[in-house]
Amino acid sequence: MLHKKKRQKHHLLTGLLVFCMIWQMIPATVSAAGPTEILVNGEDILAAEDYTLACGKGTAVYDPADNTLTLTNAELTQASQGSPQESVNDQGAVKFDGDLNIILNGNNTIQSDACGIVSTDAGTLTVTGEGTLKIDAKYFGIREGGINSSQGGGKAEIVIDGAKLDIDVAREGSFAGTGIQAEGSLQIKNGASVEATGDDTGVNGNAGIYISDSTVNAYATETEGYQAIVSDNSITITNSVIDTSTASKYGDPAI
Repeated sequence: MLHKKKRQKHHLLTGLLVFCMIWQMIPATVSAAGPTEILVNGEDILAAEDYTLACGKGTAVYDPADNTLTLTNAELTQASQGSPQESVNDQGAVKFDGDLNIILNGNNTIQSDACGIVSTDAGTLTVTGEGTLKIDAKYFGIREGGINSSQGGGKAEIVIDGAKLDIDVAREGSFAGTGIQAEGSLQIKNGASVEATGDDTGVNGNAGIYISDSTVNAYATETEGYQAIVSDNSITITNSVIDTSTASKYGDPAI
């Protein structure tokens, strides 16, 4: 009887060991980091009734189930009104943290004295939809991640997936004038159409730029500016139409 109990204990421990080994081999599921704040026209849509805000003649609606902000003919504005401690680079008509998916329906516009869409966190911004978005701003049209926010495991990525964007950014003072800025990588894909004009830079993806099956027009218009498309890492263009130019007096190439 004693030997039988020892054998049973041995089999139990062996089974637990095998289970632990199998469990360690199962890939961990990484869920999106939902925003804790989404400001639209200065109002937190997370606190709004039915997660819905009127935006001019259109609407902004948030779905917390999949971190999706749907803009339908939305007219967004942002006056520079932050505290002296808050940089205008951190103000936007849409401001959020964490990961966010934006779906465009109809014709949407942003007029901003600061940035158009901005996150200072190291999440992922994905823009999709059959509609359009026109952004006129003074510092960044779309900015994902603050300086060095992509370090330490953060992504700070922008993905433009089939969306149609027209961005025009005029620099004010010594601040940057950049159409699209990702501290992480920037992806433009699946038939997206992007025009990004900035006094300094049209399109910037510090951790790499990947353009596929899309049309991108990027321009740096000021003599004090730099490249139209720029990255600290690789730039990969596949099956796409690209038009770029720079007015830089420093001899920078367009790409």
